[in-house]
Amino acid sequence: MTSQERVTTVLNGGIPDRVPYQDAFWATTIERWRTEGLPSDISPSEYFGCEFAHLGGDYSLQLPIENLEQTDNHHIYHDENGATRKDLNTADGWTPGWLEFAIKNRGYIFHTDHSVPNNVSFENYQFARDMLKKYGQYN
Repeated sequence: MTSQERVTTVLNGGIPDRVPYQDAFWATTIERWRTEGLPSDISPSEYFGCEFAHLGGDYSLQLPIENLEQTDNHHIYHDENGATRKDLNTADGWTPGWLEFAIKNRGYIFHTDHSVPNNVSFENYQFARDMLKKYGQYN
């Protein structure tokens, strides 16, 4: 089965030839794996046979980031979703943590003008689509 057939089969309640596989990789892990033998000309997703291509945008509430405290060991701030975060500086990079969330119920938040964020340009979107066509699992 192709990746598309496998995922479609599962979504339709069928039994595929194997369980579809997907993972996400931290940048610091990818950097280390490159030194351990992961080829530089291939993504970990492609190398390990992940089923899905990642195509996305900034789905945050796009609130301004407010720094509250920063030391060599941690960084406390309000993030773009209004959450209070405490990210820890570890040997492998920054590890995220959340202290409190601004949204505490299922209220619906939307942009009344249905605008697209300025950082999502047509050029960037087209580039992502081209990469999906070139390296993605779906044709």
